[in-house]
Amino acid sequence: MDAFANGLDFFADLYARNKVAFGEQLTDLDGRLHDHRTTVMARRFVDFHEKMYTQAYDDYDMAGDYAV
Repeated sequence: MDAFANGLDFFADLYARNKVAFGEQLTDLDGRLHDHRTTVMARRFVDFHEKMYTQAYDDYDMAGDYAV
């Protein structure tokens, strides 16, 4: 059980660090492109999938959509 908890902590931390880095990279890209449409689309894509993967596969309120 300790190994599972340690792995969970490790991957939760890794996810959090990568999420911050992704946000920083998108902000940098905004500055380079002088146009935020591409980064808004990327943020929305990631946000959508974050929301989907928080749902149970058998959550019928999602109107048939589910995370694999």
